[in-house]
Amino acid sequence: MDRHSIIGLAFGSLAILSYFMFFLPWMYPPEERSHRPAGRPTAPRHATADGPRRAAETPAEMPAEWAPKVLEILPATGVQPVDNIVIENEYIKTVWTSKGAVLVNATLKKYKDYSGNALRLFLPSDSAPRTLAINEILGKYDLSNRVFQVKEVTPERISFQTSLENELRLTKTITLHKGKSYCVDVEILSENISNKEIPLRYSIVSASQIWPEGTPSLDTASVVGVSVGTKTKLILKTLGDLEGSPERNESHGIIWAGGADKYFASVLKSSTPDLIYGVTSREITGGRTKPEKNIEVSVETNNFALLPGGSEKHQFLLFLGPKKEKVLKEYGLVQLLNFGMFTPVSKGLLRVLNAFYSVIPNYGFAIIIMTICVKALLFPLTRKSQMSMFKMQKLQPQLKQIQEKYKNDKQKQGQEQMALFKRHGVNPMSGCLPIVLQLPIFYALFRTLQLSFEMRQAPFALWIHDLARPDMLYTLADPLPFLGNNINALPIIMAVASIVQMKMMPTNPDPKMQQQQQLMKFMPIMFAFILYHMPSGLLLYWTTSTILSIGEQVLIRRMVARLK
Repeated sequence: MDRHSIIGLAFGSLAILSYFMFFLPWMYPPEERSHRPAGRPTAPRHATADGPRRAAETPAEMPAEWAPKVLEILPATGVQPVDNIVIENEYIKTVWTSKGAVLVNATLKKYKDYSGNALRLFLPSDSAPRTLAINEILGKYDLSNRVFQVKEVTPERISFQTSLENELRLTKTITLHKGKSYCVDVEILSENISNKEIPLRYSIVSASQIWPEGTPSLDTASVVGVSVGTKTKLILKTLGDLEGSPERNESHGIIWAGGADKYFASVLKSSTPDLIYGVTSREITGGRTKPEKNIEVSVETNNFALLPGGSEKHQFLLFLGPKKEKVLKEYGLVQLLNFGMFTPVSKGLLRVLNAFYSVIPNYGFAIIIMTICVKALLFPLTRKSQMSMFKMQKLQPQLKQIQEKYKNDKQKQGQEQMALFKRHGVNPMSGCLPIVLQLPIFYALFRTLQLSFEMRQAPFALWIHDLARPDMLYTLADPLPFLGNNINALPIIMAVASIVQMKMMPTNPDPKMQQQQQLMKFMPIMFAFILYHMPSGLLLYWTTSTILSIGEQVLIRRMVARLK
């Protein structure tokens, strides 16, 4: 591999890494970032006192009362609100209020936040609608602040009820699964208590004010699951995508929707077939703590109708838990584990890391062992490329003669050079292959270490306490330009190792190539700046790989010396 190829590859790698850093929100495949299928079916579904029944499949004209209207926030009912209603199991503690019949907070008992407290899933808020608020019903009412009657409270169950205009009675029943569970059963019972048919639909909040652990604009997102054949397709919109522009997803086959940050999610999954018509995701403000901007996701039902005395019951499952593959599989939400374009590679790497972790329970050592395995697998290619570079160095005088002899005939010059390479068994592009093969691994590992739950708060050794964050050897009182308040050691170690590796590379007698080689000396510094704020697990992989490359070069030099 000549110096031109090395420089091109280096700058190409630099461009790719810059792309990863500055355009990270767009690294998801286009089909996962937008979805605008067909519009709302207008034929209503009916329900009788004996249960729901469907109307004919032929479209019907939508009644005028179903047209969009300005929502009215209903006044207080005279019932005093009941706050701090607690139901809990081994995994989660949930706190409810009868004002809106909503979930105020969920605490995940098995996890700690970065202050050492039990992890809180939602931010406190006085104004934003809370999770499970019915923010639209009958096309004209917002029940987010409606005070419901508390009809039942047991250690596992709460039942809220309210009536609207003496025509509709609404009962919301919450049941928390016992034992080791991250889910809540939600039942919405709509009853027609009038003597006329009621056309009905409603919208319910599936996530609001998710507590962010990562960068809110990149890691706080709305998530929608759409059933496509035998698979479930993920539609994801980050908070950055939603800035000033709500996202509307309308489709047959929507089965769940909610909000998520890097490691946790609040997702409402329908247990009633063909119930969800659309999902609206929007940016909201109003939290008591920073950052003020957050996300609200609402699920809207299809149209249905209640005959006089009729009723219809809808059932949901509310997931409140970690984005761990084993947990998500249990609740049919594995699509939430999304690493972008290299998701299969990232999941494979995660399984490899977990396998090493099962032997040595430290993900830092698991990364080092995996790096050694990758280098061992690529060593035959690396050896071949390095040997080719040493041979290229020996052929420089002959190459120079060919260039002088055919300086006016570039085609002949290229033919003679290729013939020379063939006689001596040299492939000028062989040096690129090991690096090219490592780029998908590097990117997939980057996404794995950035998003996989296993890396959250995973310590390594010495000063590295969290492989999902920069290593932060020392914290400064005043921030430095670009570096911020933290001095990170791994990027510096990586840069030094890269400089040593470059000094060990075969030199080129051509003066022009030597000038280009001088330019290459700045690459380790540039990469150190690019990767400075990346997860320490990624820097651990890169640094280990560079140190192993130095050892490879020493070994290959000895092999070359034996051939002389």
